[in-house]
Amino acid sequence: MITQLQEELRALANQRHPDCLSEDPITQQLINIRRSRIWVDASRAFSSTSFSMSKGIRVNFIGEPAVDGGGPRREFYRLLVEAACTASGLLEGSEGRKIPMHHCAALRAKKFKLLGIMAGLSMIDGGPGFPVFAAPVFNYIATDNPQEGELEDIPDPVVCMSLSNVSYEKYCKMNYDTTDIPPDMYLLCPCATSPLV
Repeated sequence: MITQLQEELRALANQRHPDCLSEDPITQQLINIRRSRIWVDASRAFSSTSFSMSKGIRVNFIGEPAVDGGGPRREFYRLLVEAACTASGLLEGSEGRKIPMHHCAALRAKKFKLLGIMAGLSMIDGGPGFPVFAAPVFNYIATDNPQEGELEDIPDPVVCMSLSNVSYEKYCKMNYDTTDIPPDMYLLCPCATSPLV
């Protein structure tokens, strides 16, 4: 079942590359994938000089007899999202709040561009896309406008706690009357007096 978003994405892709993303298995590119090495095999296939985004893909899971009528391809994209979050070394953070890692070598090697190509093809081909990013990251990718994040978007617990302390300390200094601070915040706000006073 093709959604309206998929139709719009396919139309945009066809404007750029006429006759792209063929559903004809003869013109689609066959990629062979080992379930145990999804990220490695997908990276190799998508970064190959012979790979063309405009042809679409047909997936063969090595050792599994299945004709790709769409099911193996959607399964591949689902597994690819998991592998991108766990095995790629490109994303960090909690579930549903992933952010790109600071990884200069991956940036120079165009691994993030590769991740974007994979996400785009996943959306067009009926896969899940990459619904793993924190809201500010998604907003920035989609609109190019930065958006303020939340403390929960920060993957490093030490940095998160430090920023939490700074923000509550600032709150305390702005509000000299600390009696309105919730009791559970006294541990995080050193300038407040004890709630028992």
